[in-house]
Amino acid sequence: MNHLKKRRTIGLLFLIIGILLMVFTMFSENYSKIGWLKNLIYIIAEPSCWFFTWNGLDKLFSSSEKKLPELIFFQKISKAKVNFTTI
Repeated sequence: MNHLKKRRTIGLLFLIIGILLMVFTMFSENYSKIGWLKNLIYIIAEPSCWFFTWNGLDKLFSSSEKKLPELIFFQKISKAKVNFTTI
């Protein structure tokens, strides 16, 4: 359960970083007066914002669903009572 919660937290953090990088890239394009600096920021920030956004969404939804059946199984097993008797 802790692994799933940690994975979702990291996914949400990646998503927030990606969105903030997108906003930063958008504003830096409008406010940068130096042409080469604007291009450098855009070249570095654009791929990284897409990486963080899609990787965050993947960690948040897709990866969590793969572990969910295993987590449910282990929760059921942890609640099971086993009795050993002799015949």
